[in-house]
Amino acid sequence: MPFFFMSSVHRRPRSKYWHAAWRDASGKLHMRSTKQTSRSKAEEVARGWQFTEDAVRSNAQAQKVVSQILERTTGQSLPTHTVREWFTKWLSGKKEETCKRYTGVANAFYVHLGPRADRQLREVMPKDVEAYIDEMKAAKASDKTIQLHLQALKSAFSHAVKMQVLETNPADPVTFTVTHEEERELFTPAEATKIIDAATGEWKTLIRIGYYTGLRLTTAASLKKTAISMQGADGRPVIIVPKPGKRAKAVTIPAHEDLVQSLADALAASPENEEYLLPQLAGSESGGKRGLSRAFRQIVVRAGIDMMEITRPNGHKFAKRSFHSLRHGSVSGMANAGVSPELRKEMTGHKTDREHARYTHLQTETLREAANKIPKLPAGTGAPATATPSKPVPEA
Repeated sequence: MPFFFMSSVHRRPRSKYWHAAWRDASGKLHMRSTKQTSRSKAEEVARGWQFTEDAVRSNAQAQKVVSQILERTTGQSLPTHTVREWFTKWLSGKKEETCKRYTGVANAFYVHLGPRADRQLREVMPKDVEAYIDEMKAAKASDKTIQLHLQALKSAFSHAVKMQVLETNPADPVTFTVTHEEERELFTPAEATKIIDAATGEWKTLIRIGYYTGLRLTTAASLKKTAISMQGADGRPVIIVPKPGKRAKAVTIPAHEDLVQSLADALAASPENEEYLLPQLAGSESGGKRGLSRAFRQIVVRAGIDMMEITRPNGHKFAKRSFHSLRHGSVSGMANAGVSPELRKEMTGHKTDREHARYTHLQTETLREAANKIPKLPAGTGAPATATPSKPVPEA
C-alpha cells in the first residue's frame, strides 16, 4: 500500500509569500514559494503539489490537477492548446503572404509529430524540434529552407511564451547555421531590356518597377494607385510603399526618371474606380502553375535569356535568375554607383546589415576603385635599405 505524505506551509523571514513543503515518492523534501499571501490559498497550492506527487501518473492528469488548483486560487483556468490549435491561432495573426509561407512549415511539423500534433502544446520538447530539423537535413533540404522552418517554429513558440501559454520556448536551444547558399545571379541592363521587350501588357510596367525600385514581386504587383504620387515633397514623382521589406517601416522611394512615364501610363490606363495600379496582376499569388513567378519565367525564356537553373542535391531545381534578381540588381547597382549602405537599406526595407549584404554584388571595377583609395606610401618609404660598405679591418 503506497504511503502518502502531508504537505505544509511556512513563511520565511522577509518574504510576504507562503512557501509550500512536500515530499516526492522517494521521500525527498521539496520547498517552493506559492506566490500566495493568503495562508488558506497557499495550503491549497501545497496540497495540490503533494497530491500531484502522490497520485498523478500522466501528463493529462497533471494538467487537470494544476488547472483546478489555479482556478481555485486565482480564478483563472490553465490555458491549454494542442499543437495544431496553437499554430492555427498563431498563423491567423500573420499577414497573408507570411501566413502562406509559414502554413507549409506548420503542416510539415504536424506530419513529423504524427498523432502528437493533436496533443498539448507544452508536450513539445527541444528534442522534437531538433529531430524535425535533422529530418529535413536527411531529406537534403536546402540550408535556406531549413533556416526558414526553424525560424517559423521559434516564432510560433516564442509567441506562446509571451502569451503565457508556455514557460519556455522548446525551439530556442536548437540552432542551425547556413553553410551553403546558392548565389543569386543578376540580369544585366541589356538583358533586362530584352525581357521588357518580350513582355506584354502590365508586365512591362511591373518589370520596370522591379528593376528601378527593387520591390519584391507580389509587393510591386499589388501597388495601389494611391502609392504613386507624381508630386512628392520635392515636387517629383515618388512611390510610397507601406512595407517594402519583411519587417521594415514604410518608405518613400523616389521614382527613377526612366520609370516616371511608365507609372503615368499605368495610372492613365487603370479604370477610375480601380484600386490597383496593375489590376490584372494585383492579388495574384507568387507561386503555383499560374503564379507570377512562373509567368515571369516564361517571359525570360521568350526573351532568350538564361535562367541559370541548377539541380540541388535533393533533386529540386533552383533558378539563379528570377524576378528577385531584379531586387539584387537594384541594390547592387546603387552600391556600385557609390550609394551608401544606409540609403540602400532605407529604400529596400532591409533591417540588418547581414540581410542587406546578401543583395550586394560588387563589380570588380568598384572593388578596384575602393582598393585604389588606400593612401599611397610616401616616396622612399618601404624601399629596401642600402647596405653601407664596411671598412676593411687593418691587419695587425
